[in-house]
Amino acid sequence: MIYKEYFSKKKINQVIFNRKINWYFDIKSILYQKKANFLKESKDHAKILNNDFINLKIRNLNKNLYKKKSVFTKKINWIKFTQGKDHNFRSRIKNIFLFLHKNNIQAYTKFFIVHGSLASRDYIKGWSDLDTFVVIKNEVLNDVKQIIKLRKVLRQFYLKLEKIIPFQHHGLILYTEKDLQNYLSGFLPIQALEKNFNLLANEKIQMKCVGTKKNLSLLSLKERLKYLIEGNKTGVYQHHAYKGVGLKNPLIEEKNQMYQLFCHIGYMLNIPILYFDATGRSLHKKKSFKKFYQTIKEKKIINLIKNSEKVRKFYGKKKIINNKIPKWIISTLGNKYLLDSQIVIKRTIFLINKYNKK
Repeated sequence: MIYKEYFSKKKINQVIFNRKINWYFDIKSILYQKKANFLKESKDHAKILNNDFINLKIRNLNKNLYKKKSVFTKKINWIKFTQGKDHNFRSRIKNIFLFLHKNNIQAYTKFFIVHGSLASRDYIKGWSDLDTFVVIKNEVLNDVKQIIKLRKVLRQFYLKLEKIIPFQHHGLILYTEKDLQNYLSGFLPIQALEKNFNLLANEKIQMKCVGTKKNLSLLSLKERLKYLIEGNKTGVYQHHAYKGVGLKNPLIEEKNQMYQLFCHIGYMLNIPILYFDATGRSLHKKKSFKKFYQTIKEKKIINLIKNSEKVRKFYGKKKIINNKIPKWIISTLGNKYLLDSQIVIKRTIFLINKYNKK
């Protein structure tokens, strides 16, 4: 959890603050950290967030520097959502969101949007995770006690969520009201919210979208490449380690390793959308695959992503015992999947740089 390191540094800007709140309220930092000093650390970090938010300066944008964009959202109709197939599964999803309502989530959040496969209804039970776009209210970040209270509510929410979605590897994806006034390239692409539902109300979210010198999607690929290089040297891939335990490399059938592999497969399935976002051509994730395959003609890249898609597609039809990586997944991906991933990401970075130099 590299973003925790930002709490020990004095530098603060919009990107760093966004990473801090997403670490502080993340499922990994709340559920999977060691319990020693957890409460003290939670309070100490809440004070840092509060101080940082008060001092966080957002550029006073000239009208020529940004484009106003709007996202229209509609409040979820739970009766319609739970009708038809998967009634039991969708009812469980409904109940964990009702838990948030009962715990006054509207007092903490200005917007609470669900997007991704749950919103578009093409989820795969046991595989698909919960994707959100949540904006925290200013008054919460201006109050240390409210920050801590929200973390406590989310802890109970995540405990319920992981019983339904066992491989949920990230928490709510969070932004601030200040972020909406200066929505940076590299935050969640607006196109990702094309299919959505709103937990709170029918609303229109307005943003001032600006460019930035930092290419955050490209930076994400470079950061992941470092982890892969290290993991291929040491034999243990430490990104999204589960309770401190990394993924053994090369892949083998191993109990309690499917979580780590799931997280990495999910990232590799983001390569198309990261590629297009990093080259200034953002689009909805579902649409990105077809266009990516038409644009990128390299078999090594295409085969790896398509094999990752196969695992996602067939996962719900297969049995996973004790979180153990099954033979069929290793056969589909190859036991050198992480080495192949390193090669593919390195090549993708090259193609992004090549395109951006045009």
